[in-house]
Amino acid sequence: MTTAVLAQPKEIDEIDYPESDGKPVAETPIHFNAIVSAYQHFEDRYRDDPFVMVAANNFCYYKKGDASAQFSPDVYVVFGVPKKPPRHVYKIWEEKEIPPRVIFEFSSRSTKDEDLIFKMNLYEKLGVKEYFLFDPENDYLKPPLQGYRLRGGRYRLIAAEPDGTLGCREMKLKVRIAMGGELLEFIDTETGEKLLSHEEARRAAEEKTRRAQEVARQSQESEQRAKEARNRAESELARLRAELARLKNPPPSSV
Repeated sequence: MTTAVLAQPKEIDEIDYPESDGKPVAETPIHFNAIVSAYQHFEDRYRDDPFVMVAANNFCYYKKGDASAQFSPDVYVVFGVPKKPPRHVYKIWEEKEIPPRVIFEFSSRSTKDEDLIFKMNLYEKLGVKEYFLFDPENDYLKPPLQGYRLRGGRYRLIAAEPDGTLGCREMKLKVRIAMGGELLEFIDTETGEKLLSHEEARRAAEEKTRRAQEVARQSQESEQRAKEARNRAESELARLRAELARLKNPPPSSV
């Protein structure tokens, strides 16, 4: 007689992990636009990679059973976890203990202590490889774009190029302030090409279509001109042949 082995009930986490604190997504419309722009750039960059997750402004929980152990990055990228299904919150213990790899905070004078002290210390402890701060209003952070890279368990300031550009090794990007000063732009370090925003990609696609149509139109016109030239040449050749035949075989004299 065999004894049935009862399956152990799955452990249930009865703690409530809120999805929102009711606060606005961003300090100002300038911050909101900067957050959305960066998120869209990263989302487009990793759209076809099923194991890169890009998220913005949702809660990340890092200690099971403690809903107060949370942070809310403006934009973050996680490598090595499935992109789907979308998460309303990110619980690190449910994601193979993988924290965000890169975090961008769009800072303001009212959030500077949180960004420069609390979050920087927390991200350092959690092992976030690179941490970028951008003050899109150029209000308090000098320079307004700064980056930190984890080295030896501590954050070290990323040296900027003369124009203020910073390297993001984890994403193989260069990060710099776009013209106008309120947004960031990103350059692929392998191709040297700038990542396009949705609007820029749309305009580029439209321009590519317009150029293709123009090339096709010019090709058709060129082909039509060549056809007309061939027809004229053939007509002229036929005329010359007729004239030559007439000269070789003049009509009999009537005298």
